Amino acid sequence: MTMLRMTKALRVAIYARYSSDIQNPASVADQVRLCRELVKTRLDAATVVRVCEDAAISGSTMDRPGLTALLTDVIDGRIDLVVAEGLDRISRNLSDMARIHNICRNANCRIFTSHEGEVSDLHVGFKGTMNALFLHDLKEKIRRGHESSVLDGRVAGSKAYGYRPVRGVMDERGRYQNGLREISEPEATVVRRIFQLVAEGVPVRTIVRILNDEGIPSPGGKEWGAPSIIGSRSRQAGILNNELYRGRIIWNRTKRIVDPRTGKARYEPNPASEYVISEVPELRIIDEELWQRAQAMRNKARAVDGKRGGRPRMNPDLGHAPGNRAFALTGLVRCGSCGGLKTLANAGRYVCDRHRKTHGCSNARGTREDVIAERLFPALISDLHAITDLKETVQSMVEEADRERRKREAEIEVLRGRVRRLIEMTELARVHVEAPAKRIGELETRIHELEDGSVTPALDLSEREMKDVLARALAEIAGHMTERHFTGPVRNALAKIVENVTLTPIPDSRSGEEIEFSFKVDGWAALYCHLFSFWPGVDRTEFEAR
Repeated sequence: MTMLRMTKALRVAIYARYSSDIQNPASVADQVRLCRELVKTRLDAATVVRVCEDAAISGSTMDRPGLTALLTDVIDGRIDLVVAEGLDRISRNLSDMARIHNICRNANCRIFTSHEGEVSDLHVGFKGTMNALFLHDLKEKIRRGHESSVLDGRVAGSKAYGYRPVRGVMDERGRYQNGLREISEPEATVVRRIFQLVAEGVPVRTIVRILNDEGIPSPGGKEWGAPSIIGSRSRQAGILNNELYRGRIIWNRTKRIVDPRTGKARYEPNPASEYVISEVPELRIIDEELWQRAQAMRNKARAVDGKRGGRPRMNPDLGHAPGNRAFALTGLVRCGSCGGLKTLANAGRYVCDRHRKTHGCSNARGTREDVIAERLFPALISDLHAITDLKETVQSMVEEADRERRKREAEIEVLRGRVRRLIEMTELARVHVEAPAKRIGELETRIHELEDGSVTPALDLSEREMKDVLARALAEIAGHMTERHFTGPVRNALAKIVENVTLTPIPDSRSGEEIEFSFKVDGWAALYCHLFSFWPGVDRTEFEAR
């Protein structure tokens, strides 16, 4: 058994990975244990300083948190040797493996594995090719297996609502068969009811309310929502799009395409000629006549909505209503009945989200934003006059901000050094530059986030003068409440001081809500510091001249 010898103490990073969530998570721990033993027995003067792991992530992509952290340490010169069980744990993609090897080589970092020993160019070329072929063959085998399952009347996918899996059935070769289904009658009854109501023209939101009022669990076991029923036609997602209910298994509707630059996947529809279809009348829940009536009603609703102008889209009664714009109190208003968020809905009123979407809350009342504002600002002024430790708290916040600023400046210097080294290594590598360029962009984005453009607030004012500043700022904020281009600054300023606004139905009344305000403990000091950096209505020159 050969030893890998160096003239200096080796700083070792261990890398471990397993591919899918159906594999044993202990696989990573086993790999790490093997690598530690490898370091102990076969590497001379080596110390493990870092362990990087990726659980349930394919080796065909570079977009892995553990691998990214490992390469960052390599580039920054903190690692001398990378140890793994095998090259296939590091990457199964030939070009990615070559890129990783070049990055390590340019940083004077070696790769050592239990299977290959010290990794050379020959290993990368040969093993990388074998791993790439393995991935290609594996994909083809999975595709053939799925196609065979569908042609045999088995489902190549997860369990759909209305069915339960059949376990323990073996084929003629004694192998357990996956993908067998049978109808679950309690759920099938709900499916038939949904299709019948849709065919009769009942809006999906009404169906959702009916199911939730009756306490019927959704496919996920919680409350029903419109997306569970409507879904996506192109992906055959959602109850109304699942052709298994009419006795047909359709597979290969979409193809998965991975961007080689980012490793991110997208799905694109396949032409109908590539679909694999199998008739399974024994799994039919909906007869053909009811299926066609329900689809015709959906198409009618879509066509009617398309005539109203703009691109055709689902009728809000049958799907998602267009999203509301953000308003000054968005995220701050709560329902006093269920504690959930209230958002602007019809007639500009804040209405309980849970009531609107699932009818899981009985509070159907709403209150306009201007009504809330009429009471909010007098309450804010009253609370402002009542506080007694404003100057003390502001001073404490400024000191803390100074400490944080110094930490950010130190981190910025470190990040700028990494950017410089990455640029130098990219120029030396003479290989694909997409990954380093992406990393440089990420680092520069982080630097931009850390750069502090805030202004130190005036500290030489008395407490009364500080309160005057806040009172004038409140007047500015109130004056801009209804101006949409000021929505962001108004909302950010109010969020500094307002914990929440609670709207509760007035007891023994058929309409109206009680309005209750809750303010943050150190909110006024936070708002005071915030004003000098972000609020456009504050004149800083008056205070900077003092």
